[in-house]
Amino acid sequence: MLTLKIWLAVLISSLLPFLSIAWLWKKRTKNRLDWVLTLSLVGALSLLTFIATPWAFTSYYLRYLLVVLFALAAYFSFKKIKDAHQETPSSVGDRVANAVKVILLLVLLPLNIMAISSYFYPSPSVELAFPFSNGVYYVIQGGNSVITSPFHRTGTNNKEDYAMDIVKLNWAGNRATGIYPRELSSYAIFGETVYSPCSGEVIEVFDGVPDNPIGDEGHQPSNHIVIRCKGVRVTLAHMTSGSLLIRQGQSIEEGQPLGRVGNAGHTSEPHLHIHAVRDVPDSIEPVPISFNGKMLSLNSIVMR
Repeated sequence: MLTLKIWLAVLISSLLPFLSIAWLWKKRTKNRLDWVLTLSLVGALSLLTFIATPWAFTSYYLRYLLVVLFALAAYFSFKKIKDAHQETPSSVGDRVANAVKVILLLVLLPLNIMAISSYFYPSPSVELAFPFSNGVYYVIQGGNSVITSPFHRTGTNNKEDYAMDIVKLNWAGNRATGIYPRELSSYAIFGETVYSPCSGEVIEVFDGVPDNPIGDEGHQPSNHIVIRCKGVRVTLAHMTSGSLLIRQGQSIEEGQPLGRVGNAGHTSEPHLHIHAVRDVPDSIEPVPISFNGKMLSLNSIVMR
């Protein structure tokens, strides 16, 4: 049920900017102020959606269609106002409508700033190797903002503030075959081999929790691995039970297979969770992660 609610919320948030673009395209703009406010409002909504909507629930490629349609709507709406011989005087209703647009813009502006800030971190990152090979991988949640990583940044445990959830995309740019498939195997990431992101020591291994059915968010601990390397402790979670290939205390090399992605623990659909904390006793200080020198956030793509 949780996954369905999330998907419906994403679908609605994805549709809103397309509907607003259609409004901009078809609207009979009365004067230049009306046009500027309408264009600004639709642009702000489109930008927020482009950055902060997890497009892999529908198709990653739709976000670029959004850009194209907005550019076309802006051009044709400008052409209409430019070709107008005179501006229509504003009525009381027009002034009220413009005031509403200004209020909505003032709401959207800080949200856009928060979304853009998701790529910027206040502390140095740890450079890790990407834990997958052979495919197109997508950050479905992550970044330095509650807008792009709500589940990680709204809890009481701040060690996951810079955590990332990673899925795999299929040819359609979706993380699964179908809108809301019930089979675990329908999710492209399920069963993918996870490789060690660094060379170091395995300091914790937890296994034995079965995969959750889709939509049934589990409350048991996740099957996970913790690796000490590069001055941090790196956690990789939601592995499928029985797939872990290493043991606690073992030294491992970067690129060494660790196990396979599952849907075990506090999760509603298959993905890999990864986060790092400073490697000092009892520390929960989060450390940002970079891959190939790049800081990733929601909607970031990694091709392997």
